[in-house]
Amino acid sequence: MRKSVDGSELAVDDGVGEARVETVETAAENEGHQFANKTPSTLMQTNAIQFRSENYPANYLPDTSCTNQFDSSSDGITFEFTSFSAEWLHDFLVFRDLDGNDFGGYGCSWILTGTRLSFASSRLPVSIHFNSDDSVEESGFSIAVIAGYDPQNDFQNSDSCGTPRDFYEF
Repeated sequence: MRKSVDGSELAVDDGVGEARVETVETAAENEGHQFANKTPSTLMQTNAIQFRSENYPANYLPDTSCTNQFDSSSDGITFEFTSFSAEWLHDFLVFRDLDGNDFGGYGCSWILTGTRLSFASSRLPVSIHFNSDDSVEESGFSIAVIAGYDPQNDFQNSDSCGTPRDFYEF
């Protein structure tokens, strides 16, 4: 099922299989690779989607840099890592809330699987930036994105697993 929400489409497989967010992309070339800036995806209160790295579960591409922004009409958004595998100390994923607070960075590979991060509506939208270098590629990530705030898993109560350097402004 597809729904148009704030200019983005949510593709939902009615509870069977997977759901993906598709958004309008603006691409710019850099050293022969595509860098995609995506428009915000707004989640309805009852929707949950899977947000995945390109090619998941196959390896992501080298020299990847992309930022996705999520917003919700509910009381917040919760992200649950169902899988995360990236080259340790070289490739990274960083969350940034409305106030510029970061979670993630280098050194997070494998330890994020099972982690839940929740952002209250006052901190939305949340941007997620993924960056990879040109050496080793892994399977990337699959994150369940759930509309709703879970105070027990507020991202400010979570230990950041790395240094969020090189988080590109968007």
